Amino acid sequence: MRFTAAQLAAARTLPRICTVGVLAAVTEVPVSVWTRLRDTVDGPSYETSVNGVTVYRRSDVLHYMHRNIEDPMEVKE
Repeated sequence: MRFTAAQLAAARTLPRICTVGVLAAVTEVPVSVWTRLRDTVDGPSYETSVNGVTVYRRSDVLHYMHRNIEDPMEVKE
């Protein structure tokens, strides 16, 4: 999965911890893609709460997306 600079910028607005639904909405990447990345151990680190909810830390998502950006020259630090 490759991400655009716009998706990375949008991800910077995520709450510190978010569900896959929030992650999908903010990044405009379907929940099914994030689920596939999680299932194949290709995506960002995540945690599963005791009630079975998968959550992601913003820092982990940003690190993952930054490593998988379409055009690194577009990214403004």
